[in-house]
Amino acid sequence: GLKARDQWKQPGVIRKMIQRYYRFMQLKASLPDDIFLIPTLDIEIIWQTHLLQPSTYRDDCLRLFHRVIDHSLIVRDIEQFFKAQAVVD
Repeated sequence: GLKARDQWKQPGVIRKMIQRYYRFMQLKASLPDDIFLIPTLDIEIIWQTHLLQPSTYRDDCLRLFHRVIDHSLIVRDIEQFFKAQAVVD
């Protein structure tokens, strides 16, 4: 079988990753910003790749999701989650 590293290069795998990224972004766009969603590794890889072209990312977000989805919110969300969890603990 293919090693995991080589599987990422397969067009079918990349296509599936992009589909999962699109579904994740649809979900994220449909929810308030204070809802905590963490992307899986494959989704994060596609997201980071998309962000390499900021103007394309912005245009795509506005066209597909009717708003720009801020990736930096992920880090803030994680920090807030752990702070809230620490209080609960």
